Amino acid sequence: MITEASLRRVDLLSETLLYDAACAFIADFRQAQRKTLPESQLHGLHDIIQAENYQQLKKYMGHQQLRSWSHDQEYIKTFYKNLEQRITQVMIDALKDMLAKDSALTLHDRPELEMLLAREFIQHLIAEHNYWEATNQLERSQQRADAPHGARPPQQQGRR
Repeated sequence: MITEASLRRVDLLSETLLYDAACAFIADFRQAQRKTLPESQLHGLHDIIQAENYQQLKKYMGHQQLRSWSHDQEYIKTFYKNLEQRITQVMIDALKDMLAKDSALTLHDRPELEMLLAREFIQHLIAEHNYWEATNQLERSQQRADAPHGARPPQQQGRR
C-alpha cells in the first residue's frame, strides 16, 4: 500500500534522483543533437504522463521509435530510444530506493509507483528542455542585438 511516507519519498526522489537524471538526459541530448524537440513532442510527453500506467508510457515511447520520421527529424527517434533506456534505469534505481526504505510497499504497488516516478521524471525533463530552449533564444536575441547593424552573429556567418 502506498502510504503518505511513500509519497513523501517520491517527492524527495523527484527533487534529487529524478531531477538530476532529467537534467543530465537533456544535457546529453543537447550535446549530441544541438536541436530542440518540436512542441508537439513535448505536448505528447506531457499528455502521456497523465496515463493510467507506466506500460502506456512505454508503449508510447516504443511507438515514437517505430514511426517513420523524415530525415531531418530522425533525431526524435533517437531521443525516444535514449529516453526509454534512461527512464528504465531511473525507474530501477528509484524503485530499489523506495522498496528498501518503505517496508509497507509490495510488488503490487509497483505499477502505481512507476507511474508516479515517471510523471515526476518527465515533468522535470520537459521543464529542463524548455529552460534550455528559452536560454538559447535569449542568447541568440542578445547576439543579434550586440551585432553591428546589418551584420550576422558570428556563428551564423558563412564562408565567402
